[in-house]
Amino acid sequence: MQAFQGLPAGNLDDEFTTIDVLFNLPIDLSSVLPERFTIYKDGLLQPGSVGVELVSVDLKLFRVSGLENILSVDGTYEMRVDVQNIRSTGQVFGMQQQSVSLTLDNSGPLLVSLLPSVLGGLDPQHITFVDIQFNEAVVGFNTAAVELARDGVPLPLNIAQLTLINGDWKAGSCGMLTYPDGEYTFTVTLSSVSDVIGNVGVGTEQVTWTVDRSSTITISNLAIDPDLGHSNNDGVTSNPVLEVLFELNAAAAQVTLSQVSFGSEHTLSTVQNVQAGAVSIPVVFPTGGNTVVKVVATGTNGGSSAAQRNLFIDQTPLSAQWLFASNQSLQAQVATVQLSFSAKLLDDSGLLPAIQFKRNGVLLPADDLGLDVIDDTGYSLTGLDITSGSPGNYELSVDLTPFRKHTSGKQGSGLVSVSWTVQPSVVPVISVRMLLQGPYDTQTGLMKDDLRIAGLLPVAEPYSGLAYLHAGGGGGETAPASVFAITGPDAIVDWVVMEFRSAGDPTVVLYTRSLLLQRDGDVVDTLGASAITPGVPAGNYFPGRTTSKPSWRHDCQRQADQRCSNNGGSNLDRDQRVRFERSCICRGALGQHGAGIRTRTMC
Repeated sequence: MQAFQGLPAGNLDDEFTTIDVLFNLPIDLSSVLPERFTIYKDGLLQPGSVGVELVSVDLKLFRVSGLENILSVDGTYEMRVDVQNIRSTGQVFGMQQQSVSLTLDNSGPLLVSLLPSVLGGLDPQHITFVDIQFNEAVVGFNTAAVELARDGVPLPLNIAQLTLINGDWKAGSCGMLTYPDGEYTFTVTLSSVSDVIGNVGVGTEQVTWTVDRSSTITISNLAIDPDLGHSNNDGVTSNPVLEVLFELNAAAAQVTLSQVSFGSEHTLSTVQNVQAGAVSIPVVFPTGGNTVVKVVATGTNGGSSAAQRNLFIDQTPLSAQWLFASNQSLQAQVATVQLSFSAKLLDDSGLLPAIQFKRNGVLLPADDLGLDVIDDTGYSLTGLDITSGSPGNYELSVDLTPFRKHTSGKQGSGLVSVSWTVQPSVVPVISVRMLLQGPYDTQTGLMKDDLRIAGLLPVAEPYSGLAYLHAGGGGGETAPASVFAITGPDAIVDWVVMEFRSAGDPTVVLYTRSLLLQRDGDVVDTLGASAITPGVPAGNYFPGRTTSKPSWRHDCQRQADQRCSNNGGSNLDRDQRVRFERSCICRGALGQHGAGIRTRTMC
């Protein structure tokens, strides 16, 4: 057999009546019987018979009729031709059975499935497409055959939202159209759809879904750590690297943390599948100052809750300044200097130890320094004049590193210093004479220098090593060896100490100076000069002097002859030589204005 002819496209039709069968050779008519043409459906022989007639003179083309009596129910049929029992006019039989499939379709299209899809959706409730599958190919399927509605109100669709993919239809690309909460219905009107042979569908099919994102999750106890400063829960800190702390009453599919500043929002962290309970998420704030931390927790149903808290992240370090003009040149030492901080200190207990007071680069003892509180940010450093009033270059400094702001805990950094010079306009000079009874030789009128001759006098003052407490920068004086090599009346007898006591309270020693005593009674400095420059501020003092008991082993019976002068220039208005247990009142000039001084001879 050569071909089946007269068939519709795809062998599909709503009715079959005849089929033409073409053989390749002329056929013996006696072998072409109706029983040679049978029809099967689902593998079963269908009842009924067909008619067969010759339609060509060359004995090759035959017409099979009466098919409508057998193909009466929709479905796929198979017509088989028993070629093996059909012979040609040359008595040659066919080699094998041949067949053709015929599909009878008298029904309109049916929907096999109508399924919502969240492909590309923002959450599990966001339906973006509806997949549509028909039982057969359809024609004329457009937006007139579908409708999308939310809460009964139709939503607009366009033809571009209907696409055919691999024989199935997809309605979608809905975007935010189907995101809001509501009851959604997608309807297909089958009466507006037909198959390829024109059969029209019947009725409607629809699918519904609900979008409900009402939050089932709450956020509580939103805080940060570390929350620095005096309070650990006021949202004021100075560290941009923080742990954001909060509690969830239920598990969250997603938690997003963001910073809100000046109307703009910046995502800091996004965490998936967060369990209920206490939550801690590390973040880094890119900017500081007044800002807001925002937490959004999304539940498994897509519903979300938000919480936020105002923060202040202090980025300005603690600073301070001395309220004293730097690089001043003063005639007398200041008593107090004020220190002002940019903010109240979180803890000021270590402030005084952090302050250094130096003279000529050497750290001075802080025993006499005090610190008075002026207000929340101001302090007054006292006792500077008691600590040291000698001429020289002075510096006050405070290390800010250990201190933090009271509100935010923001740390200070570096040193804050101020410097000045104390340089009296007139340098006080004093001349002193004294005689010691023990080494005094009445024959010569000079004291003996046996200790010097024996090499027993140290080049450094001996009092510091014997627990004598110097004051006002005194102590540690040294003399060159050449001074001890001098002979005659100016030879050195021993070391002595001159004390300068408070004019208001003679029990208070303000300054001490270690000096040298010559054989003729002159008290000289460590270089041998009799015009002594003690290096103390000009003013009124009640001075005293102490001889060097460790060098001489004699009783404390002495005579003293004291003279005071202004720059070594003017004489005393009276001299008086006394025994050691009596006092001598000297009226001379010490300082620019010739103020009187009181001296006392001491053992």
